Amino acid sequence: MESQHAQIHQVSETLNGQVVSWATDPSRAHRDTLADTCVSALALLEEHLGAEEREILPVAARALSQSEWDEIGERAMAALPKDKRMLVLGTIRYWAPPARSAVLESDIPRAVRPFVTALADRAFRKEAISVHGTATP
Repeated sequence: MESQHAQIHQVSETLNGQVVSWATDPSRAHRDTLADTCVSALALLEEHLGAEEREILPVAARALSQSEWDEIGERAMAALPKDKRMLVLGTIRYWAPPARSAVLESDIPRAVRPFVTALADRAFRKEAISVHGTATP
């Protein structure tokens, strides 16, 4: 896992540099290099996240209490920039199976849940339009 984390960090740094190069000079060569690195990054992330789900989460589920799991979630949310929280919720609502999304939404106070989910869905659509040109990927 640590080796994969190091590889993910390295490819992330590479991507950051390639995005800057492409933004500065949007040539076909920079585009293709960036696209190739994205494909490599996706393969690396899929492998890593799959391994975490198979090997780490079952151990963590037995070793951590509910309050410890809750603290992990709270820390993760606190680490997100406030202007990205609605986008993250909207992305989860779009991609997660409905039952999983409902579990997440149950943490939102009932009185504001429709408002929060509408804002989250709007943030996701806005991001999808800016990235894909459509309201959905």
